[in-house]
Amino acid sequence: SERSYLFGVMCGDGCVFSGDEYKKRWSFKSHIVYLSVKDRDFLDEYIRCFQKVYGFLPRIYCRDRKNEKWSNIWTARVNRKLVYEDLASYNFARFWKVPEEIMNTINKEIIGSFLKGIYDSEGSVTLGSRGAAISISNVSFKGLEQIKELLAKLGIQSSKLGEYKFDPIFRKNRCYYFSITGLRNYILFIENVGFSIKRKQNKLLKYIKSLKKINVPPSLKT
Repeated sequence: SERSYLFGVMCGDGCVFSGDEYKKRWSFKSHIVYLSVKDRDFLDEYIRCFQKVYGFLPRIYCRDRKNEKWSNIWTARVNRKLVYEDLASYNFARFWKVPEEIMNTINKEIIGSFLKGIYDSEGSVTLGSRGAAISISNVSFKGLEQIKELLAKLGIQSSKLGEYKFDPIFRKNRCYYFSITGLRNYILFIENVGFSIKRKQNKLLKYIKSLKKINVPPSLKT
């Protein structure tokens, strides 16, 4: 499940790249895997899974942003060729697809862990006058189609794929989205997927618990 979570993150905010670096008169090849985020709890879960899979910890950096309105940026960075080659073999590029190991499994823990990784990266919880929505958006149309399939394996229904209005001046690629709505789906999502980012998880839990005349499952009462 930890490897599955890493795959989900790599489809979203994670990054792999290789290139030449220079120090004084020396040049060498770098093989970089990194994650840069504003939520420390997200980074902590990524680090936990990374150590479980690869047996060592990434280097951690924090960029302190002086403006109080801006969040600090946390980065986990690894320069190891074998790790790079492992993750790069899945082609987690801009127009990614879900790895076959995840699409073909019937193990709900593996599916849920992958989805947690991608929703930590690309997901959001929005509240409006008509209710709440768990949304996800990305430029990979095929990738989001597969995410919908994985959610369906967990019994979670989702909306049709939509497309944001395309503006070639400000956006280089078309971007797609879909949402999860409905109390039954919220509860299934919390129980089978969830967020490691507490601000997202708590926002959804608070909304579920605010609804009146419903029987909240025991797992959501704590």
